[in-house]
This record gives sequence, structure tokens and C-alpha cells, in this order.
Amino acid sequence: MEINKIDKTDKIQFTNAIDLIWSTFLQFEAPDYSEEGTQSFKAFIDDTEYTVFNSSVSYIKQDGRLFQIAHVCRSEKDKKSDIQVSKELYINRCEIGYELPDNTKYEERGV
Repeated sequence: MEINKIDKTDKIQFTNAIDLIWSTFLQFEAPDYSEEGTQSFKAFIDDTEYTVFNSSVSYIKQDGRLFQIAHVCRSEKDKKSDIQVSKELYINRCEIGYELPDNTKYEERGV
């Protein structure tokens, strides 16, 4: 069987994460920076939009166990220039304990 590639991406916006990054920076890092350095970092996080998404998802069945393979990516978009850069962060492989819909394709693998 062939691997099921899902083109849809589940995007997760991390607006609250930016607030957490800023407050953590202020608490632990800012004391070591000049005012100009602190403002430069603030401008960077304010001007950048972050999105984490699955670029592809596939399924494999190995030794009677079903696994989902997801390629997790991050996109950074500069709000001023509209330049966007994406990169793969990691590949997540997890066993799933439920049956897939009948029309879902998966790859059979041996030991």
C-alpha cells in the first residue's frame, strides 16, 4: 500500500507564546542587555509572525501496530517585508490506538 499524504496543514498560531517569550526575556535576559538591545529584540518578535504546522502526515502499519508520521515545520514571516522562511523542526512518529477510516491508505512494513 502507498503512504497517505495529506496536503491540508493544521496551522497553530502562537500569539500567547510571543507574550511568554517577551516576559521570559525581560525577567532573565534583559538585565544583561542595553536598552537598545532590549528594544531591538522586542522589535524582532513584534515584527515576526510564527506558525507551526504539519507539512505532511502519513501512516504505517508495522508488526500489527499503527503509527502516524508527521513532519512538523515552523514558518517565520517578517510582517514588514512579507518575507517568509519555513523549515522542518522534526519528524514526529507516534503509535495511534484507534482504527483509521476505511479509505485511509497506509504502508505495510515488516519487522
